[in-house]
Amino acid sequence: MQAVAVMDAEGNPIGEYRYNGAVANKSLELLGRHLGMFTDKQEITQGITLHSEDNFLSHILRRLEQPPNVIDQQFLERKLLEG
Repeated sequence: MQAVAVMDAEGNPIGEYRYNGAVANKSLELLGRHLGMFTDKQEITQGITLHSEDNFLSHILRRLEQPPNVIDQQFLERKLLEG
């Protein structure tokens, strides 16, 4: 992120400087991503441990009491068909 002196044909500095801001911006962006300052996606995980059918059914009943779109209907159907 330094300014580079502009040289004439003989290699002498002419008093002007060149600065590539795009390189500086990209460097800062990559540093920010490395530090986790920008989030492109969020990972949400939910784990449940089921030890018996009673636990599975009580879990399903609790999930049914939650707002819509919390339960995947196809998931429930697959689980109930699996036994």
